[in-house]
Amino acid sequence: MTDAGGASLEPHAAAFASQRPVPRQRRRVLITGASGMLGSDLAPVLAGAGYEVLTRSRSELDIADAAAVARELTATTPDILVN
Repeated sequence: MTDAGGASLEPHAAAFASQRPVPRQRRRVLITGASGMLGSDLAPVLAGAGYEVLTRSRSELDIADAAAVARELTATTPDILVN
């Protein structure tokens, strides 16, 4: 395969075929305590504004458990955290 100038594109084939991270289209928001008053009101507003909203109730994620919070942040990689 060659470009418009006749140069071979073969050396670039590996770069074209390499896996690149796909950027997220929407910003991701993690809301802890989502079953509470603030979380339950905020989640639909953020979703309506185009955010990807991840909700966790107190029973799903105890914020007093640092290891559980670290695991959740690693697993979900939110752009914004609301507690």
